[in-house]
Amino acid sequence: MSPGPSGQRRLRLSLGLFLFSFITCGSRTSFCPVSATGVYAERLDHFCAHDGTIVLTVRALGVLEIEGGKIVRWRDYFDTAGFAAAVGKRAT
Repeated sequence: MSPGPSGQRRLRLSLGLFLFSFITCGSRTSFCPVSATGVYAERLDHFCAHDGTIVLTVRALGVLEIEGGKIVRWRDYFDTAGFAAAVGKRAT
């Protein structure tokens, strides 16, 4: 018997089922230093149930790199240990 999907496919399937149970998401930026070459947005991402109750809050950092006045790279970093603890799973 095959163990099923692995790697990125498994992650996409797992997150898809998990995120499907939320109706809305929102963010609150708490710290946002800006320079000529970048923006660093520390934030809390909230996942809400159908009734608007916040079910999960995850710490995140958005990094935007700017060249010539345009965004050339956008990366997001998430607190995976906090996320895993919130959903009751061990972080790997």
